[in-house]
This record gives sequence, C-alpha cells and structure tokens, in this order.
Amino acid sequence: MQTDEFLDAVKKNESPRIRQLLEAQPSLANARDKDGVSAVFLALYRGNKQAAQEIGSRKPDLDVFEAAALGILS
Repeated sequence: MQTDEFLDAVKKNESPRIRQLLEAQPSLANARDKDGVSAVFLALYRGNKQAAQEIGSRKPDLDVFEAAALGILS
C-alpha cells in the first residue's frame, strides 16, 4: 500500500512527501506503476525534476533510458 501512496505523491508533485516516504522506505525508489512506468519517469513526465533527482539519489535500479533522463551517463 505504501507503494501506491508513494506513486500518488510523485504524480501530485508532492516533493516533501516523496522525500519522507523514501527516508522511511528507500526501496520505494524502485516503484513502478501498473503500466511499468518508473517513479523517476513519472516525476519527469510531470516536470518535477527535483523529485526525479531525489528518487535517483536513492540508487534505484534504472534502465538506460531512465539513467540518461537523469543525466547519468556511466
């Protein structure tokens, strides 16, 4: 259930709540929605680069496209 709460916070651009949930459960950085879209992309799609970087700072399992979107080139 916390995954749904986290993804909802990402979709609503609630950066403080995103940070709070990640601090409590860092594995949420790997959360994906029902369509398989990562939390990183959900944040970026909604223009919340700060949230995307916060999620990315938790070292989630990123594919090449997610990493590139965050500027991680190596």
